[in-house]
Amino acid sequence: LPMGQADFADKNLLGPGCSFRATPGGPVLLRIRDEGDGLVHFNKAKRRITAATPGPEAVENGGIMAGEKVSFMLNHAPGPGEPGSAATHVWPATLTMRTEDGGKRVYRDGRWQCDR
Repeated sequence: LPMGQADFADKNLLGPGCSFRATPGGPVLLRIRDEGDGLVHFNKAKRRITAATPGPEAVENGGIMAGEKVSFMLNHAPGPGEPGSAATHVWPATLTMRTEDGGKRVYRDGRWQCDR
């Protein structure tokens, strides 16, 4: 489910990081800060997630993120990304979600946006 700035502020997750949107300009479905901590709204609850490798470059590159009962793999197009609004870069991306009960959902043609 989508999330907004109030959700991130409530969990102390504001600051530089990256967000996944299933459609260009659509709502944020997943947010991860450069420090490696983040948030996803899954199964009617906002859940904390952690990047397998924290740090600005690692988070920007995507990779594996996981939390309670769910994990994600983010892959984005190669290269420096398209310039977005002030101090952001955006890549076409695919997000694969796996749940501990064996469920899987793939969001293709999404956007990975990183702000610094």
